[in-house]
Formats: sequence, structure tokens, C-alpha cells
Amino acid sequence: MEYGVTGYCVPPPHVGKPYDEVQTHEASSDELGFVKWVMPDPETQPYSYLAHADPRAPGLHKWDSGLVALRNTVVHESFACIVAGGRTVLTHEVMPSVAHDALVALRDQRPLYVLGGLGGCAADIAAVLRLTDSQPSTHGSWHGMDAFAAHIGSDHLHNGLDPLENQTLAETTDVEKAISLVLRGLDRLVAQHRNWPW
Repeated sequence: MEYGVTGYCVPPPHVGKPYDEVQTHEASSDELGFVKWVMPDPETQPYSYLAHADPRAPGLHKWDSGLVALRNTVVHESFACIVAGGRTVLTHEVMPSVAHDALVALRDQRPLYVLGGLGGCAADIAAVLRLTDSQPSTHGSWHGMDAFAAHIGSDHLHNGLDPLENQTLAETTDVEKAISLVLRGLDRLVAQHRNWPW
């Protein structure tokens, strides 16, 4: 079996660049992996889809919709989601990217590992899901925090770890311990041969 790296790209940074230039870059990446152009549909398309795109600089809405499509696609095509750190103070009303990834994983019932001990948005997610006894560290709440209310408790993580292990993962500042716990959970999932709903 051949392995490669999948690169997910969204249109905004590339709109307006010469089509031949980006097409050449896309073709040269075939030796290392795959390039997928993610559209807000969300669908993955070849870059030729953008050959006649509006060359004007994309506005904030196009950036937001493009990045949301990107995150949806990446999580949907991944086996598990690991969240750590992440910004919580944003300049406009949009869910932090780390929170968005975690929420998609929860809704898809994909394995989710929350490394909250390193702070940031992941620490807030751990608190909101009640994986720890802490309260969210941010003042007030970030956009979309209420959406996690339907997924409270480690049973919603589907990650092969028990409640105490998930609490440890959500609180530890020891990166090696966190990695060990993630690998332990993945090992258990493989051993269980679970029938995933996706």
C-alpha cells in the first residue's frame, strides 16, 4: 500500500493566481501525496473548477465559508480528531476552528481526544464537556459554545478511554503522557473492531 500526504486547499488564497501556475503545483504534488480543493458545497474538486473564478480578493464571508468547508472535509475524512490549544478571542462572530473540529467529531461520533491541559480553546471544550472540574477560562463564551451542551460527558467521545483517563488527558500538561493516552485509546478501538456508524 502506498502512503502519501493529503493537502486540503480552499479557494480564497489562490483565487486570482494564474491557473497554469497552480495547476503545475498541483501536478507536482502527485509524487508526495494528494491535493484536494475544497469548495463551500462542501465538495472536493480539481483546481480547474476555479479557472473562471472571480479574481477579486475574497471577502470575510468567503474566507469563513471556505474554512468551514475545509474543516468539515478534514474531520469527515479522518479516523479521529485530537484538539489542543486554539484561540478563543476572535475579531468576529465565528466558532473557533478547534471548537468546530471537535463539534464535527462529536456529531459524527468519531473518536475525539481533548488535550485541555495546554490551555486555549481545548481547555474550554474540556470544561464545557465536563471532562474536568474547571470552568471555561474565557470571559463570557466564544461563539457556538452552547452547541456542546448536547455532548456532555466522556461517553460522547468514543475514544476508547474511560472517564478517569479522559479527565487525565484533559488536565495533564505532560505532552508525553497525553500522547500515551491517545495511543492507548486508539489501540483499544482497533482491538474492539467496532462497527462505526460512518
